[in-house]
Amino acid sequence: MVVHWGKELSLTARRERVWSVATVFARLALAAGFLSAVADRFGIWGPPHTGAVGWGDFATYTAYTHTLSPYLPDMFQGAAAWAATAAETVLGLTLLAGILVRWSALAATALLLGFALSMGLFLGWEAPLSNSVPAAAAAALLLALAPVDRFAFSVDGMFARKRSQVAGRLLAVAALAGVTACSPATQTTPVAATTAASTPPQVNVLLQQALPNAEGKTFTSQIVDFPPGAAAPPHRHGQAFVYAYVLAGDVRSQVDDNPATTFHPGENWFEKPGAHHVVAANPSATERAKLLVVYVSTTGDALQANDPHS
Repeated sequence: MVVHWGKELSLTARRERVWSVATVFARLALAAGFLSAVADRFGIWGPPHTGAVGWGDFATYTAYTHTLSPYLPDMFQGAAAWAATAAETVLGLTLLAGILVRWSALAATALLLGFALSMGLFLGWEAPLSNSVPAAAAAALLLALAPVDRFAFSVDGMFARKRSQVAGRLLAVAALAGVTACSPATQTTPVAATTAASTPPQVNVLLQQALPNAEGKTFTSQIVDFPPGAAAPPHRHGQAFVYAYVLAGDVRSQVDDNPATTFHPGENWFEKPGAHHVVAANPSATERAKLLVVYVSTTGDALQANDPHS
C-alpha cells in the first residue's frame, strides 16, 4: 500500500517534470522557426539563390507572399508580407521569452494553420507537409493546452509568484478594512461568511486502504486541487495524522496558532491529531495549486469536519 502511494507521488511528479521540459522545448522550437524565417527574408542567412536560403531578401519574400495570396490586389501584397513578418517576429519573441505563453501559442496555431492552408491550396499539399507546417501548428496547440500551472523559464512564471503575492496582500487589506468597519460584537461573522463564500478546493481520492499492521487505522491519499483564489473553510481532521506536500502552485496554510505560511512546490507540512486547520487557500488569482494529502485516521472516522472556532 505504501509502495502504491509512493508510485502515485512519483508518477505525478514525473508528469509535472516531463510537461515542464516539453513546454520549454516547444516554445524554443516554435520561436526558432519563426525568427529564422524572418532572418531569412532580411538576408541574414545569405543572399537569394545561395545555399539553402529560402528568400534572401524582402523583395523575394513579397513575391512568395503573392504566390500564397493571389486573391489580394497587387497594392496589398507588400502590406500582407509586412503583416506576416510582424506577426512571426512578435510571436517568436513572446514564445522565446515566455510572455503570455498560452495566448501566443494559440495565435501561433492560427497563423501556422493559415500558412498551411495557403501553401496547400496554391503550391500543392506536398509543400506544407514536407515543411512540417501542420506539425508545428499541432505543437503550438499542445503548448497552449499544456496541463501545467506555471511555464518554466518564462517571464510569465517569474511574475506569477509576484502577482500571487500582490493578490494576497490586496485580499488581506480588503479583509482588514471589512473587519475594521464592523463593531467588535460582529467581527467574527463577516470573516466566516467570506471564507464560506470562497471557491472550495476539489478532492480526488487516490487510495484508501485499511492498514494491515495497525488495527483500526486507515491510510488515505488525496490530490487536492485549488482553483485560483480557492480556499477551504477552517476545519479539523479528527484524530487523523495529516501530511501535505505541494505538487504545483502555492498554498497558504495556518495550523492552530502557528503563523500562516505560503508553501511552494516541493515543500510540505504535517498536522497533529485534533489540530485546527485555520487557513488552507490558494493565494494566486490566476494559477491553480495542487496538494498531495495523506491521512492516517481511525477507520470509519470522517476525514474532515468544518470548525470555524479555535
